[in-house]
Amino acid sequence: MKTIIHPAINKRKLKVYINKLEKEGKLFEHEGLLFDTKALLETGYTCDPRICLKKKKGIYHGSCCTDFSVDLSKEEESRIHEILKIGGKEAAKNYPWVLKEKLYEKNRDGSHYLRHRKNNTCVLSVIKDGIILCVLDLLAKKHKLKRTSYKPSTCFSWPFDCMHYGDKTFVTTINGHNSKYLSQGTSGLRCVSGKEGPAAHTSLTEQIKHYTGEKTYKKLMKKRKVLL
Repeated sequence: MKTIIHPAINKRKLKVYINKLEKEGKLFEHEGLLFDTKALLETGYTCDPRICLKKKKGIYHGSCCTDFSVDLSKEEESRIHEILKIGGKEAAKNYPWVLKEKLYEKNRDGSHYLRHRKNNTCVLSVIKDGIILCVLDLLAKKHKLKRTSYKPSTCFSWPFDCMHYGDKTFVTTINGHNSKYLSQGTSGLRCVSGKEGPAAHTSLTEQIKHYTGEKTYKKLMKKRKVLL
């Protein structure tokens, strides 16, 4: 997987969850990857920024850009600085804080994650008409660039969650069914509640192909036919 792999909140509970998936025939293994087909192929997921953002006493919440942290690789940090340089004039005019404020906080292991501002929004986001938007997406669109070349993998692959599991990587989505096992909880986000929206494989086709490759995606679809 071409994304940052996180540790699970609780390894023992994750093992129980994976064993349960295996017994139900909903665990698919391919080239060192363990796919949670229940989450990836059956669970609903829909992204609608018009309904996700909430505000209370000046603090925003209820969005993946407010309730979650984004770990970064050094390569991703470099790409962020690159697009901010390309879109410097646009950023200075409409999003000046991304050029003036501190962008990162440091993890215990020395790696970085994106800082949240005092109102709890990601430092690389902007609120417009009650909707939270990504400055990187806006700059990429303005300069006709491919957003996936600059956007952190954790953001682009949302709501994927990839975790170390022995010598393998467990691939699932953040959702209401499994949040207590994963690296971050759902915080009741509507988009990953599993109660509405298309199956994750439909809404996340672009991300699945990008991070696993066309070959693995086709194998997952074959697995889906077996499940159906």
